[in-house]
Amino acid sequence: MHNKAYVKPSKAASVVQIVVASLFLPFGIFLCSSAEGEARMFALIFMIIWIAACSSMIIYGFLVLFFRKPPAMTEIYIAS
Repeated sequence: MHNKAYVKPSKAASVVQIVVASLFLPFGIFLCSSAEGEARMFALIFMIIWIAACSSMIIYGFLVLFFRKPPAMTEIYIAS
C-alpha cells in the first residue's frame, strides 16, 4: 500500500512568489515590446509565454494564500 504526502508552499513563500512574479511581469513586457526588426515576432511569442508564466505564478500564489486546500505542488509516494 502506498501513502501519499502532498508538498505545498508556505504562506510566506506564496507572498514572495506573488511579489516576484508581479515585478517580472512588467519587466518582461517592457523588454519584449522594445524588440525591433526580425526579432519582433519571436519577442511577441516569448512575451505571450512570459505573460502566461507570470500570471500562473500569481494565480497559484493567491490560491495558496486564500484557499483552505490549495492544489499540491508535488506528490510524494511513501511505501509502507
